[in-house]
Amino acid sequence: MQIKQQPCFAHTLNLVVQDSIKNTNKIKLSQEKIKRIVSFFHHSVKATDKLSEIQNQNGVERKKLIMDVDTRWNSTFYMMERFLEQHEAITTTLCLLGKSNMCLSSEELEVVKGAVLLLGPFEEATREMSTENFTSLSKVIPITRALQQCINSNAHMRTGFGTELQKQLQKRFATVEKVFQLGAATLLDVRFKNVSFVDMGNVKVTEERIMNLMRSEYSQEEINESVPVPHVSQSSETESHINEEQAKRGSLWQCFDAKVETTMKSQRLTSIGPHIELRRYLEEPIIPRDEDPLKWWKMHSVLFPKLHALAKKFLCIPATSVPSERLFSKAGELISHRRSALSDKNINMILFFNKNM
Repeated sequence: MQIKQQPCFAHTLNLVVQDSIKNTNKIKLSQEKIKRIVSFFHHSVKATDKLSEIQNQNGVERKKLIMDVDTRWNSTFYMMERFLEQHEAITTTLCLLGKSNMCLSSEELEVVKGAVLLLGPFEEATREMSTENFTSLSKVIPITRALQQCINSNAHMRTGFGTELQKQLQKRFATVEKVFQLGAATLLDVRFKNVSFVDMGNVKVTEERIMNLMRSEYSQEEINESVPVPHVSQSSETESHINEEQAKRGSLWQCFDAKVETTMKSQRLTSIGPHIELRRYLEEPIIPRDEDPLKWWKMHSVLFPKLHALAKKFLCIPATSVPSERLFSKAGELISHRRSALSDKNINMILFFNKNM
């Protein structure tokens, strides 16, 4: 169908985390041990009641333990985070129930704490990229670079898990700046522009491809319409007649005037060309990160007509498949055995209203 595919960024981040856990033996063993503890409490009413009792005695908020699910992004982080939050109550409950062999050692607990600190930025990135009401494709490059910086600055980076996370990020996002859709979306987002790029050579390549797209939009008719036609007065007609007479005899300024005329034509063509429009856009100040770039482009569409069209094209591309998966989940909740007589038209209308009202 000749349709370009944009991989789901959230899914790729999930693969980075899952592969890193699999390749780090200490993290994998601690994860499996916590899963056994959570499974024990989920399958035992007695253990759950005892845990609630201990939580009340310790003055801890009663919260259920979270189970890690492979198909749910960040579920490993949420499971470990909740376990650390309720660690004392969980350990006390297991000891009272004669399950002290299931408890984590102090070394394993430190490993889990380090993993939670390293996975925190990944959870934040996935949550931010899973929004539906804001542009997301332009955030791929900035968030990828931010994740790499967070891992490098983390005190647990030198652990095997930190090194593995950095390795997996490099493996899956090494060429992220060379993907034109991502580069163009980032460059055309007035919140980021070229700030997040590491290799300025990739910026130059992206700018050139954007200008090529703009050149295809500029027609000779638009250029002719943009050049103002000067009003010719009677005095100017007389001067023109004198100049024609001088040109016939060979004027002193004939060569100079010819060069000036050529230069002026070149400047007229350049002043409305893609290079100038892109340069003027890059000279505009960067707006705060919490503002909407699409609103900015709407306000500046007259100043940057061709870039405005390209910005709408690239910034409206979703970076994740989360919105469509949420829609499928909503359709599954809508259609059931008790509501199996709904027509296709009514289902589509209900889903449309649910997502747009």
